Amino acid sequence: MAVSLRFIPDVAVFSSSAMAPRGAVARGGGKRAAPGPAASEKSSFARRVFAAVRGVPAGRVTTYAAVAAALGSPRLAQAVGNALHTCTDTSVPAHRVINAGFVVAPASGKRARLAAEGVHFDARCRLADARAALAAL
Repeated sequence: MAVSLRFIPDVAVFSSSAMAPRGAVARGGGKRAAPGPAASEKSSFARRVFAAVRGVPAGRVTTYAAVAAALGSPRLAQAVGNALHTCTDTSVPAHRVINAGFVVAPASGKRARLAAEGVHFDARCRLADARAALAAL
């Protein structure tokens, strides 16, 4: 399916709405953030992810893949990340879930929150002592 774009100053209009990026709007406005669903409207998978992540104690971390495996769906690590990315519940410590390479971007708030909990990183932004910091789910 071919998609043609017409460029209008600062706004792209897509000829196929199925191909438009999330949040894109046609003429006359910028991106509009769609309100996220309330916690009660989240999928059962997302609620299971949140429950599992609440079990990670302060000062410890786990990976997206480990959360997915603990939920019985080892191939859904990316879905775990998506669920945590859209989570607005402050009781869910989403900052304690990191990638499988144990790397956290130096300028991210996630790294600062983990450092405040006593999780240490080396000069290359990798988890300094993975064995000590990894939490079992």
